This record gives sequence, structure tokens and C-alpha cells, in this order.
Amino acid sequence: MSPETSPVMERIISATIECINRTGLEGLTTRVIAQQAGVNSAAVNYYFGSKDNLVEKALSRAMSEMSAMPGEILGDESIDPKARVRVLFESMIEGVLLYPGLVRAEISAPLMLGDEKAPFLALFTDFLKDAAERITGLGIRPREGEIAVVLIQMTSAVLFAAMLPALAREFSGIDLTDPQARNTYVSLLISRYFE
Repeated sequence: MSPETSPVMERIISATIECINRTGLEGLTTRVIAQQAGVNSAAVNYYFGSKDNLVEKALSRAMSEMSAMPGEILGDESIDPKARVRVLFESMIEGVLLYPGLVRAEISAPLMLGDEKAPFLALFTDFLKDAAERITGLGIRPREGEIAVVLIQMTSAVLFAAMLPALAREFSGIDLTDPQARNTYVSLLISRYFE
């Protein structure tokens, strides 16, 4: 909890994340959020001023938690460098599977509306830059091209498959809800992209 948030604000932010994940942004109302948080609608407006401000805060919170992943995972010196990269991408898949509505909400503005100034893009770019820097520091090299190109390609392969798990399962037989299948899928990507 940050210094400027109270336990009630934290509850409202958490409830907003849950509601976005469950129904997306389309059906999200202040009343639904308040009900999920166990507060009245006036509390939402009191603490955040508007539903839009609250949604922005909730999405920002979710992205900032994801942005910590490269440091936590790639900094774990107890495992082999390629294994760290595998864990990073397996964690991305797991996150998309756990929070599909939240991921759709995050990418909807840049993907569907062409909003190149969406906060998600800046945060995700920072995430990729941090991952690229840390992977480069591990001493492993991509087979072809720069690390940035490899990370875009791997991230695309991971996000697309995780956002459409039925397609991955029906077309390729890979069930990404199975941890072993996730491991196999990401290990295959790493073997194709890294020496």
C-alpha cells in the first residue's frame, strides 16, 4: 500500500481489477465496483473523483506489478540464464490466463483504437527495455537479430497464444493451462531464438 492510499482505496482498486478481469471495461460501472469492494458508490467517487480515474489507477497498478517481473525473475542468480528467460515468459502466459479481461482492457486502446499514447504502451515498452537489458546482461545471445526484435517476436507469440488458448489447443494441441505444456511451448521458443 502506498502512502497516499487507505485500506478502503486499496479495496476499491482491487475490486476494480477483479471487475475488469471478469467483465472487461464495457460493463464496468461504479455501482458494480462499489458492490465488489463492499462500499457505497459515493465512496468510489469520494476517493477517486470518477470511474475513469479509478480505472486508470487500477490499470496502472496492474501494469506496475507486471513491470517488476524482469527484475525479480531475471535477477534470480540461483537458476541458469536461459531458464530465467523461460520462467519470465511462462509467467507472462500464466498472468494472461489468470487475468484475461485485464489484459484485454490494457491492450484495447492501443490495439483497437490505435491510441499510440495509451499508458499501457509506455509501461510495456519500459518492461521490454528492462527485460532486454537484463537478458543482455546474462550473456545469452539471440540467434538472429537484436534482442529487441527477439523479445517482440517472443512476446507476440506468448501473448497471442495465451489470449486465445482455445486456438492454441485446437490448432496445435498445446494446452497452455497445463504448466508442463507452458514449459514446453516457451522452451521451444527459446531454442528457436537463442543460441
